[in-house]
Amino acid sequence: MTSEPYLVRIGENVTISGNVTFVTHDNSISKISPQYVNLFGYISIGDNCFLGQNSTIMYGCTLANNIIVASCSVVCNSFGEENIIIGGNPARKIGTWDELKCKGNQSMKRKEALSAAKCKEDWKFIKRKEK
Repeated sequence: MTSEPYLVRIGENVTISGNVTFVTHDNSISKISPQYVNLFGYISIGDNCFLGQNSTIMYGCTLANNIIVASCSVVCNSFGEENIIIGGNPARKIGTWDELKCKGNQSMKRKEALSAAKCKEDWKFIKRKEK
């Protein structure tokens, strides 16, 4: 997690995938010159966020509600916009929840069509009943 957990605030209903790192300090500056002290900063994760596997959240970052962080991302800036997807190194906005939902629906329709065609004669295929 982090050596300073008191500097991390995590909202409600947040998913933290495996190997996510919260970096609340930076002591590299003290290696350059002993007169400087370590840098510390808060990290704040909003409600209903998803932090993808192997992501790193750097000190001083705030994530608004409803943000998806793609796997292997390095978040070194704050994101105040809600309902977005961020990713990369450094992380940047790569999409919105609505775009992901639309792509997910299209993908599921293709998969259902392929499954129906492939398993039409297969007695093991059971289509989920509509509610």
